Amino acid sequence: LELADLIWGWKAHPTQREWLLCDAQTKVASCGRRWGKTEAAAVDAITYALTRPGSTQIIVAPTYDQSRLIFGTVERLALGSAVTRPQAKVTRTPYPRITLASSVIMARTADEDGRNLRGHAADRVIVDEAAYVRDSVVTEVIAPMLADRNGRLVMISTPFGKNHFYRAFLKGREQGTGNRREPD
Repeated sequence: LELADLIWGWKAHPTQREWLLCDAQTKVASCGRRWGKTEAAAVDAITYALTRPGSTQIIVAPTYDQSRLIFGTVERLALGSAVTRPQAKVTRTPYPRITLASSVIMARTADEDGRNLRGHAADRVIVDEAAYVRDSVVTEVIAPMLADRNGRLVMISTPFGKNHFYRAFLKGREQGTGNRREPD
């Protein structure tokens, strides 16, 4: 958080701060609109890349357009700072990807069966609107992507049903980590 403030002048509000400082293997933000999920996830991704050289992160969402929201904010931060701009290389096709020093952040879609994710490995996967991603994509595609590197899963979403996202939220609450509010 100090790095985000120093480089971009970005300051987290109290619950963003609590979530960003959480170091759980699976990190869940279950919150409503206007909490700042996109901005917080982008800051989380770019600071992770800077502090863990050589890391690979994949931003995933139910649709390609949604995955580009966080990625676009990462790109804006990386190219908007004199500190990070010289280290940043953006590739927009076939899928957006930013190389920041030796770390990589890319955006993909979870689509129906996660076919655009298969074959990749990652140190961290950030799933935006995770409650809208099929359970099978998380368990059969994303989890194996992380297994090779003992990677971390970050899920952010507005609540929607009692699926993998809901279960991850409840598990975190039982373990006494993160936001304690019951999802709607």
